[in-house]
Amino acid sequence: MDYYEILNVPRDATADDVKKAFRRAALKHHPDKGGDTETIIEVNAAWETLGDVEKRSNYDRSCARSVSVATRSSTKESTYTGRNTNDPRQSSKKQAQQAAQRAASPQRAAPPVVIPNDLSGLTIKDLKELCTQLGLRHDDCVEKSDLIARINTKKKGQTAAPEAPYAPRKQPTKPTVLPNTSFPNNNVRIKVITMGGCGVGKSCLVKRYCEGRFVNRYITTIGIDYGVKVVPNIHKHSCKVNFFDLSGQPDFTDIRIEFYKDAQGVLLCYDCTQMSTFKSLSQHLFEGRMNGLDLEKDNVHTVLCGTKADLPGRQVSRADGQQFASSKGFSFFETSAQSGDNVNDTFTSLFENVVLNQLQARAKLGL
Repeated sequence: MDYYEILNVPRDATADDVKKAFRRAALKHHPDKGGDTETIIEVNAAWETLGDVEKRSNYDRSCARSVSVATRSSTKESTYTGRNTNDPRQSSKKQAQQAAQRAASPQRAAPPVVIPNDLSGLTIKDLKELCTQLGLRHDDCVEKSDLIARINTKKKGQTAAPEAPYAPRKQPTKPTVLPNTSFPNNNVRIKVITMGGCGVGKSCLVKRYCEGRFVNRYITTIGIDYGVKVVPNIHKHSCKVNFFDLSGQPDFTDIRIEFYKDAQGVLLCYDCTQMSTFKSLSQHLFEGRMNGLDLEKDNVHTVLCGTKADLPGRQVSRADGQQFASSKGFSFFETSAQSGDNVNDTFTSLFENVVLNQLQARAKLGL
């Protein structure tokens, strides 16, 4: 796995160039932006290595050793077989044979790709696939609007055809709408994000709930962590929760703000032993509001969560936390990821209220 290739930077890139490349890659490949989970894991691994001076130095040395071993192996093979792999005559002969084979094989004309009139109904993955079929570059497009604009540049020179419209692969059929206030097949998918300062324990809290264990060694979240958990029997529904654990570090603000939109549930965290994390809650609310998520007005259920409530040296009282939550209309819990106190109750309350909001919205629409 070549970390430089994953981030699309040269090996002599500066630390600042690597950081910028990671931000671009995280926005491009994140599942919420049409990417896939495996790629975003590789991007995070690349940043964790290349973003650290010592790890990057060790990685470069290991790569240099691998290249040296491969070169020696190639030289030995060339000697043993009596071939010169760099002989231009052999290369030219092979290219001529390949060209003759291509010329002899019948060429089938590819059917023309027809661009649909309404591109807004396609997903980001569908738009990227359409760009590939049209021969359009799209690796520099981050938002859906960028992809649509890129396709429209091609569409201007193409006449509309009534037959054989573009059809995305693996498009799910629309489920039958049920007459009562429930989701089709009793399945519902929700998006939940974590918000709060760096080091307050957001990741530990999510890991305690999802995996039932406590991670004693603190590792700063790099950009965004993403995970999915199926939670059964939330108002008689099977609930698939998409977790977006947002880093609280200022260095990742540009990445973090891209994931506020469309959140349906929020876990807003502060550290009970650090007054500064409690005072910064208003700043996090302001950042969300400036980027499409107003927790005090939007129909988004928010749980204010005081973490590390079991540790000594408390600086934020329970009354202070309760008062802040009540003034904003949030639910309130104090938790401990280490002991597990109130963790399940916190998440269950969040999921139940989010699903209830969705059911009430469907009832108003008569679904």
